[in-house]
Amino acid sequence: MVGRLLILTALTLALLLVAQSTLQHATWPTRLTLSSSYGDCGSWDALAVVVRVVDGDTFRATITCVSGAFSNRVNIGTEYRVRLADVNAPELGTVEGERARRALESLIQGRTVLLDVDGVDVFDKYGRVIAVAYIEYNETHLLNINKWLVEEGYARVWDHPNEFNPGTWKLYKPRGRIVAGTEAKGSEDTRIHAALALVATIVIALLALTLLRRPKR
Repeated sequence: MVGRLLILTALTLALLLVAQSTLQHATWPTRLTLSSSYGDCGSWDALAVVVRVVDGDTFRATITCVSGAFSNRVNIGTEYRVRLADVNAPELGTVEGERARRALESLIQGRTVLLDVDGVDVFDKYGRVIAVAYIEYNETHLLNINKWLVEEGYARVWDHPNEFNPGTWKLYKPRGRIVAGTEAKGSEDTRIHAALALVATIVIALLALTLLRRPKR
């Protein structure tokens, strides 16, 4: 009985240590932890969650973070139309226009976008926020949505008098610091493995307790 108790105890402790180590060192999926505050958007003018894609170069998004430079013009919690700067997609009602809208929708619908807002006018004459928008591409880089639309043939460059120069755009941009509170990066597989390790530990612990409580024959 004593030997069985020692073996089960050692096994349980070992599994607990494995699970604890796995959870502590797990790298979690790349997700932005957005706080509703001014001036804490890292190097970005604003962050927003896409609500609906209007067409191939315009979408509606709810602002979740605004830098101090734009805090008197753009409000947190408000839904704005965002017009992607210096690109122009075909009009809706055309095959090309619908194709561009669907492509943009599949790329950004429901996701967090990082906005480089035009510091010259902020809004266009229709009240839309003018911006170059980015989304997370991988652990190290962001994807320039404006540039992507042009590269993929969904839109063409249409340069306007603003702070942006499409000729200098790169398709990918190093992540840098996005916002205070951003979670660690990693893969979904690692998160699943950590959860499975914890579940397995709990199951083994329960089995061990069951064996210990079984009456001796």
